[in-house]
Amino acid sequence: MVRFLSTEEVAELAGIAPDTISSYLSRSRGRPPEKRLIPEPDILLGASRPVPGWRLETILAWLASRPGAGARRDLRR
Repeated sequence: MVRFLSTEEVAELAGIAPDTISSYLSRSRGRPPEKRLIPEPDILLGASRPVPGWRLETILAWLASRPGAGARRDLRR
């Protein structure tokens, strides 16, 4: 059985607020994968108001690829 992480669990692993994860999701819509602030959820649960869920492996890979506090990604070429 596959277990999916909630927004709150992802935020805890990343050391940021759950609202930040929600903001990353909304700001990433329509961006190409390499420009997203957080990976696309692995699953959406629910019909009327879907709740995102991620596999642990997805989040661990994302955390490993994050540049770290204070990095200015907008200055890279």
